[in-house]
Amino acid sequence: MCRWIAYRGETIPLEQYVTAPAHSLVVQSQRSLESTAATNGDGFGMGWYGEHPEPGLYREVRPAWSDENLRYLCRHIQSHLIPDEFYGSRIGTTDSEAVFLAILGAGGDKDPVGATARVLTSLTEMVSSKGYHEPLRFTAALANGRDLYAFRYAANDEANSLYYRASGDNVVIVSEPLDANHAHWKPVPRGHAIVAREGERLALEPFLAKQQVAAE
Repeated sequence: MCRWIAYRGETIPLEQYVTAPAHSLVVQSQRSLESTAATNGDGFGMGWYGEHPEPGLYREVRPAWSDENLRYLCRHIQSHLIPDEFYGSRIGTTDSEAVFLAILGAGGDKDPVGATARVLTSLTEMVSSKGYHEPLRFTAALANGRDLYAFRYAANDEANSLYYRASGDNVVIVSEPLDANHAHWKPVPRGHAIVAREGERLALEPFLAKQQVAAE
């Protein structure tokens, strides 16, 4: 299972959350503590918003720990918004790309929370109807250059881990804590969304609770 982070706040070097922490994403790719698979060597991607309206993107098919360029890039690239997903920039044929495109088609550029809810409601009905009882797990973040949204949802299964830490206008969302001091990290309850809009206080909102109960 992929490990990821998302961040919105003051402009910082990417290394602050991507490569420098004791339990950074690079470390998690080899020794994840809360994933269904301890090692993830299937490649990685990184995105950031800077001075342009579209995000910068860096993709690599090799494992994160074997990319000698990653640490140098993260040390010198700075950003105020590090998304897990990128509006208009996701391409591919995996399930995550398919869901993201469905969210865009459902109005994700104007109403990210509502569009995500509509898509996941349809998917929950698909995996829970006509005798099916297939697991559906969705833990992801969306960003549009200003605002950040994150979701922890599952039907017919346990939701993947998700944590956040907020201080002032800064919020960082992670699959698992980046250091040993877990007291600084708050778990996102299952069936909740984080809404971190520019100029507003972070909000933790219930998300599709009825659909989760119905699926189970």
